[in-house]
Amino acid sequence: MSIPFIARLQLGLRTFATDVAQGFFAISHNGLAVVGLSIFFFVVALTVRPDLRVLTETKLIGWLQERQYDELGIATDADAVSTTTTAGAPTTSRNIGYRPPRNTIPPPSRKVRWRNTVGFGTIPLPTHLH
Repeated sequence: MSIPFIARLQLGLRTFATDVAQGFFAISHNGLAVVGLSIFFFVVALTVRPDLRVLTETKLIGWLQERQYDELGIATDADAVSTTTTAGAPTTSRNIGYRPPRNTIPPPSRKVRWRNTVGFGTIPLPTHLH
């Protein structure tokens, strides 16, 4: 007695689906392992060689700014952030103990900051900022 056509078709489709599911699991499992190892070795390489980190940061920021300009039409300057954050700061490697000159925050901003600290009951700003 032979197996009916429908039963053979069901068995074949079930076998096919099981093989595809197992293959997908094996490929994705190994693929995620490769991605994880790649990220690990990338982080180790950037930790061991800081010059690679600087080069990667520069290229990544440039690429992001090009995308921003392409999508939004906004031109940005990569050096603007570093010059505004370190303007007037001593030229040390970490600027440890650096205190900005008195009254570097414009008066309207000082008023808003002081009002927010008093209104929300948070710690007041350091004395050199207000």
